[in-house]
Amino acid sequence: MNIEGTGSLSSPRIDLAHEQPFTLGPVLVEPALRKLTAGSDEETVEPKVMQVLVALGRDPGAILSRDDLIDCCWEGRIVGDASVNRVMSLLRSVLRELADEAVTIETLPKVGYRVLVTKATVEEERHGEASPAAIKARSLRSRPLALAGIVLAVLLVVALGWFWASRPNTAPLTVVMLPIEASEGIDPLYASGMEAEIRSQLGRSVNMEVRTGDSAGQLVEQGRSPQQIGEALNVDLVWQGEISNSANSVVLDVRLVAAADGEEVWQESLQSAPNSAQFLPTRAVRAMLEALGRAPNPEARQPTVSSEDYALYLTAMGLIRGRGTEQRLAAVDILEQVVARNPRFADGLAGLAKANFLYPTTDSAISVERRETALELAEEALALDPRSVDALKVSGMLLTDSEERLARLHRATEIDPGDAEGWFWLGIVQRQAIPFGGDFMETSRRMVAVDPLWPASWRASDGAVEFGDFALARDLEERIIAASATEPQRELARARLVRLDGDLSEFLRMVRDVTPDLSEAEQRWGYYAQLRFTRFLLGLPAEQARVVYPRDAFVEKLRQNELPTLAEFREAGLDGADFWGEGHIVSEATPMLLREGREAELLQFYDARFAGTEDFIQWAEGLGVPFQIIPQMSPYMALAMQRLGRDGEAREHIALARRYNERWRETGTTTVFSLLAQLELAAIENDEPSAIAIVRQLPDYGWPLQLSHMDNQALGLLVDDPLYDRVRELPEVRAVLDPIRAHIARERAEVLALGL
Repeated sequence: MNIEGTGSLSSPRIDLAHEQPFTLGPVLVEPALRKLTAGSDEETVEPKVMQVLVALGRDPGAILSRDDLIDCCWEGRIVGDASVNRVMSLLRSVLRELADEAVTIETLPKVGYRVLVTKATVEEERHGEASPAAIKARSLRSRPLALAGIVLAVLLVVALGWFWASRPNTAPLTVVMLPIEASEGIDPLYASGMEAEIRSQLGRSVNMEVRTGDSAGQLVEQGRSPQQIGEALNVDLVWQGEISNSANSVVLDVRLVAAADGEEVWQESLQSAPNSAQFLPTRAVRAMLEALGRAPNPEARQPTVSSEDYALYLTAMGLIRGRGTEQRLAAVDILEQVVARNPRFADGLAGLAKANFLYPTTDSAISVERRETALELAEEALALDPRSVDALKVSGMLLTDSEERLARLHRATEIDPGDAEGWFWLGIVQRQAIPFGGDFMETSRRMVAVDPLWPASWRASDGAVEFGDFALARDLEERIIAASATEPQRELARARLVRLDGDLSEFLRMVRDVTPDLSEAEQRWGYYAQLRFTRFLLGLPAEQARVVYPRDAFVEKLRQNELPTLAEFREAGLDGADFWGEGHIVSEATPMLLREGREAELLQFYDARFAGTEDFIQWAEGLGVPFQIIPQMSPYMALAMQRLGRDGEAREHIALARRYNERWRETGTTTVFSLLAQLELAAIENDEPSAIAIVRQLPDYGWPLQLSHMDNQALGLLVDDPLYDRVRELPEVRAVLDPIRAHIARERAEVLALGL
């Protein structure tokens, strides 16, 4: 028996009719009957579930990859992860019911699955014995069904009454929705879309925060019980649902489990004719709210589209949730058809707006066109339904007025506080609107609370450090560790904690070791930016860059401290007025041009675009981030102008930088980047006392060891940025910089010694 190796299948397809019965610990498996038996307990499973069990049970302990299972159980057809996950979830559930922990399905991340039979069970079966606990469990399960039904009904009433007697019905309530289990014949994308629709309707109920997403899905995938999931995600209730169909009906079975004790506090089976299945989400929401003693949402509306179009809408929303390139393209096609037939279907318009906003393209012209379409559709949806969360989110991302953008996104999170995407998008706009964007750290805290295992949540601690809140950064990482579904996720969060301590070599080692067990999304959001900046800070070659857009390679060259020639700027379409087209390129290239004595080139670019500082202000406002760009760029423009004798214009830019820095300080908001902007102003004004005071503050805001993105300006004080030539040599400044340089040198030596 090969326990640790990867299994191989002797047959390309499992035909249940010709598979012989076998046992797994206390469980008798009869493939032809699709039946599992343990003592007097018996369960019948779907054909696909039985095929997977047969495949795994041929050699208990051997590992089968997803591709192995798809080859023999799905006949090699292209199926999504959701289909395999659903079957695994059903299989784990039935084995847990029949054999407790005696027979389990183990997931090996990025490798596959195997069935495990505990040694204790094997010994019991060999001697014809069973533990007292197993005997008691089987005895309880074998009582007459009528009696069990009566007892269950009484317990449900008592449990629900007890649960709500302990808290007022108007108190805030948190619920996590587990992925809907779809039976054979139900499109998993349709089920995913229905789950999203139910969550959206429930989430808009008063004083209710309804969560779902990566966290719930990953914990289900790992075989956690509803109670364990509820505890990990810190909620009151866990929602479960299964959808099945037949020729005459669609059935949605729903239940609630209390996270405190794992007791089922409510369940209901909702049936619908196939041609009226579009009403199931609203019925499921109403039934749950009534059971919880909560008033239904008075603004909830029944769908006004046919069951066929509603099914297409749900499928498209399931595609959007997947975020894959082909999935998003397909969602646009489907929703365009639905909206063409139903031009006043608000949810359809909002869904199409979102699909256009997320449209995958590297062509800037197409991106602009799709975003314009998305905003138009979102506004149409809001005219029909002012509480459309997706429409509020899309318009909040695409409007130009910062106050209106923030208002839309705040409204979306108020209506549906369990929508992690809403918190994420609000955080993006708040960062762009700093220092007037509001409480960005509270937004980050809420995002992590709602969906801690969503990879986007893993960047929240970086923002906390930039605001100087190391305690919050650690709390956010600990929250992710507590909710983690896998050991690699926990280890990655621990690596980020190590980086907060300044141990850069250990951070790089831990990331290297854990990378093979992480998904692409987990790598991208969990450490990619921090890894690249750490290597940049240590003067090490960068990891392979992600080249998505045509200019990525040009930006990467700048970030590796290589200044392109004027010919290369021209070849990339970035000379003259075009130089100012992308703010991040400007911020990277400007200090380098001054360092190389190419200020004449920089001012040629400037003169081609701006008649004066007013035009410069309009450019920064057009990029949407004037309070980030102007105080950071004007000191460099002033230095270039001083070098070429344009002193009057230099004074205008210094005054501009001073004005924007003063407005920053008036808000009471301080980040590492606002401090750097103040330092630039102090440097260009030769204000040594202010420069010294600012430099002493910088390490309290994560500079430079904990910065999370590469920026030549951010590290200018440490290297040969000419703006800081005088400041860098001040004894008080050197007293801060010398220990930092020594620490970086030690970390670099350790990294090289480890071969990282």
